Amino acid sequence: MPIRMTELAHQILDRALRPGDRAVDATAGSGRDTVFLAERVGPSGVVYAFDIQPEALERARRRLERRGLANVRWLMHDHAELPQFVPPGIAAAVFNLGFWPEGRPDLTTRTPTTLAAVKAALALLRPGGVLTVIAYPGHPEGAREAEALERFFAVLPHPAYHVYTFRRMNGPDRPGKDGTASSPDPPGNGGPIAATGRLEGDGVVAASDRPETVGPTGSSERTARRSPILYAVQKYAVQKGGMHGADKHDTMGEENAGDLESWTSEILNP
Repeated sequence: MPIRMTELAHQILDRALRPGDRAVDATAGSGRDTVFLAERVGPSGVVYAFDIQPEALERARRRLERRGLANVRWLMHDHAELPQFVPPGIAAAVFNLGFWPEGRPDLTTRTPTTLAAVKAALALLRPGGVLTVIAYPGHPEGAREAEALERFFAVLPHPAYHVYTFRRMNGPDRPGKDGTASSPDPPGNGGPIAATGRLEGDGVVAASDRPETVGPTGSSERTARRSPILYAVQKYAVQKGGMHGADKHDTMGEENAGDLESWTSEILNP
């Protein structure tokens, strides 16, 4: 059965979340990720859910009310503003970029504010905390976001941060007549794709740096460049010198942080 990016993100995040934790849904949309986080942190925890569209937040609020979840703080603010509302020590942060499929397609996440929000969320993560980002390079702004994120994640200091990326590497760009391949997600928030994960290790290689090659079945590197990308980052330590500070770091909590590589291996190879 194809792996859905959102499901893979949730399985990764699930290992980092405990009842009573604080978590961030930086792109609430209709609230699918918000529900997941709210259920995992439980009544004693709290989820900070951001969106700039009142219609989206209202839809998400109703979704959680139907499930009896009341542990969410709704914030109609750009996710770049999250340091103003979220205290340090969060267990997880979720970003699902693009536009809200039920809203305005021209109202999409933008590279400058996305980068600012991701940097802020990483700074707020506790040791062992996990951040996931699903990016959609199949549209122009999504391609810019993905390129900027890859450059940023690739230079995060190791071992303070462990970074992994997953994307579909083969198959046609769009569904074939034989029905054997599913197309990538539209550039929206929370839709599924048919994908297999590829663990590329610490840092990533930009797809645009690879030559385009076409296989015998019509698959190509174009698929990788257009398919949604899941980035997963685990914070192993708190930098004393800031995000790009000295190599010295506080290892407090590192021994209890878990291992994102082991988690993802278990998920992809049950």
